Amino acid sequence: MNKWLERSIELAQNKNYLDKLQEIYKLPSNKPRELDKDKWDVVIKNYKKRDNIGLIKSLLELDLFPIKHSFVAYFRRDPSSMSRNPKTVFEVSKILYDLGIEGIKISCKEAKETNRQIGPLFKNYLRDADLNIAKYNHSNFLSTNENALYMGSDDGSKRYAAEKLGYRRNKGLDCFCGSGTTLIASELLGRKWVGIDESKEAIKSAKKKLTL
Repeated sequence: MNKWLERSIELAQNKNYLDKLQEIYKLPSNKPRELDKDKWDVVIKNYKKRDNIGLIKSLLELDLFPIKHSFVAYFRRDPSSMSRNPKTVFEVSKILYDLGIEGIKISCKEAKETNRQIGPLFKNYLRDADLNIAKYNHSNFLSTNENALYMGSDDGSKRYAAEKLGYRRNKGLDCFCGSGTTLIASELLGRKWVGIDESKEAIKSAKKKLTL
């Protein structure tokens, strides 16, 4: 067994495993998102006018759309598709109006989900921590025979995975797929995908949506 895998298993079995993780993932306090005043004024205007397409478009301008709906990602990619899909626009709009303008505002200000911050935090930890191991960029990593950490770019990582590890699949991986919103968006965009979730109910819901 690879020594790094052995050390990972040993660490995971340690009683203070979660405390050790806190040393890496020092998550900031989940403060509510700030709403751009001008953009929010446009949202209120469209809400009062009951302009369904205008409301959705203006909400897509914010950092966070207030509801989780399977086709919102498709509207974000192709706003012109709203005019071609009036039934879906009506469905999304009805949910928004049922929320009310204050409910929409609260949802749009929700703090960023913790699992969305994990990746960058881990990269920062590897960059800044004194791990007593060499850290190399793409070209230097390829030319060394010693143990080292790969510190290349995302594109470099993909290239390394394809050239050195034989991973050539063009699939999006969602390890927290929930009810399948990202997977459905990927399907609609013609992209391959892999979805994982620990909740059996979430998987059941995702499967149901994907077979519609």
